[in-house]
Amino acid sequence: MHKTPEQQHYSERSIRSFVVRNSKMSRSQANSYQKLGPKYLLPYRRLETEAKRKHYWQNVFALATGRFICEIGFGSGSLSARIMRQNPKDLYLGIEVYCSGIAALMQQAEESGLNGLRIIEHDALEVFEFMLPAGSLSGLHVFFPDPWPKKRHQKRRLINAETLHLFFHKLKPGGYFHFVTDWQDYAKSVEAIVKAQPALWQPGPPPSIPNSRFSEKARREGRPSFALYLKKC
Repeated sequence: MHKTPEQQHYSERSIRSFVVRNSKMSRSQANSYQKLGPKYLLPYRRLETEAKRKHYWQNVFALATGRFICEIGFGSGSLSARIMRQNPKDLYLGIEVYCSGIAALMQQAEESGLNGLRIIEHDALEVFEFMLPAGSLSGLHVFFPDPWPKKRHQKRRLINAETLHLFFHKLKPGGYFHFVTDWQDYAKSVEAIVKAQPALWQPGPPPSIPNSRFSEKARREGRPSFALYLKKC
């Protein structure tokens, strides 16, 4: 079967942007995971054609009319839930590999009536490559991803030239990518990639987001946050 450029880039990828660490759930979280999983969790599926991907998401959000927003790595989900409450008509796909955070976000969604939420527990880049149709997303959030601060580990960072190209491919024209980090060199590396692709992205002023435990931790440790907001040209 012929591979798309994205499949050629990512299908043999061996370097992950995450390491699955201990993610023990509390009893309440374990109960929520079991009880709410059928409502909010979507199984990872390798959909080989654009037609299959479009059909899949049309079924998932059959009667929905809001924007389709994705967040990669939502952690405990508290920031995600606050953003969703501010934008209740949006459809929100969260991608996370830690089951404790998934359970916590499902709990918050259920308590707040956030019925437009769906979650995939899988590697985000494989979800983007094989599940999301081209031009399907209105927005993508990546807030405080693992910075991999040691130089020898920086190849593990989620955002690089190839992944940014993949994200671009999945956004609608005019769709946005909102990136926030508290590591200045990470922010500068992403800015350099964007400057090398001036025909693809239009930078703009980033909207404010609610405080999170990550932003508060960075503030306590004396690290400012750096935000990048890009619109697909």
